[in-house]
Amino acid sequence: MVILDIDHPDIVEFIECKAREEKKAWSLIDAGYEASVDGEAYASIFFQNANNSVRVTDEFMHAVEQDGFWQTRERQYRRGGHNYRARDLMKKIAESAYFCGDPGMQFDTTVNKWHTCKNSGPIQCLESLLGVHVPR
Repeated sequence: MVILDIDHPDIVEFIECKAREEKKAWSLIDAGYEASVDGEAYASIFFQNANNSVRVTDEFMHAVEQDGFWQTRERQYRRGGHNYRARDLMKKIAESAYFCGDPGMQFDTTVNKWHTCKNSGPIQCLESLLGVHVPR
């Protein structure tokens, strides 16, 4: 599983990456390449062996509800990045998920509210749920 925070500067590229590759596979299939999961069409595209998810917070979901804006943040210096309409990002997530099944969503605020072992640190991803610590 690959999870990217909704405020990451590469979030739009991440949301759309798997759907773009799926379109490539369909073009190859239309051109006569083998269409099975192990066929040439799918073997030649990226991201097929990962489950992509976007980590969203309650703050982001409220911005979606209120048709507000959402700002990405650079990772190294935590400076502001691009501004997006939160609903536009949510629409991109929904359209890509409809098209190819990814990305999923991890509701970070909710997951960590329900965390039964808070002293061990916040839950970052499914590996954390399985007892493996994956630093952020």
